[in-house]
Amino acid sequence: MQKKAAWEHEECGSEVAEFMRKTSTMPRDRDHRAILVAPSEQTCTYWMDGFCYLKKYNRESECFAEDLNNLVQLELRMRLLGLDWSAVPTTPIPPPSTYPDTSTLPF
Repeated sequence: MQKKAAWEHEECGSEVAEFMRKTSTMPRDRDHRAILVAPSEQTCTYWMDGFCYLKKYNRESECFAEDLNNLVQLELRMRLLGLDWSAVPTTPIPPPSTYPDTSTLPF
């Protein structure tokens, strides 16, 4: 029986498994390895995107492309609406100290 690689047992998806197969056969300068176990597929994808970015591989996951697209669309909408960038808060707005009485509302 053939032993499976560690990433084939995790829920990292076929895209990550294929990337790991390719990079695990590359010549190495060092014999140091680390096994990271991600708590979710999304976290695993984020980690792999980060490692690929650090190693300067031209690879990005669908999650990364989708997140980048969402950020670009958000910025574009803000520019098209003519929003003042200085009006966007840089820190979270604190919740109000008191709330209006909602017990008399009809619902």
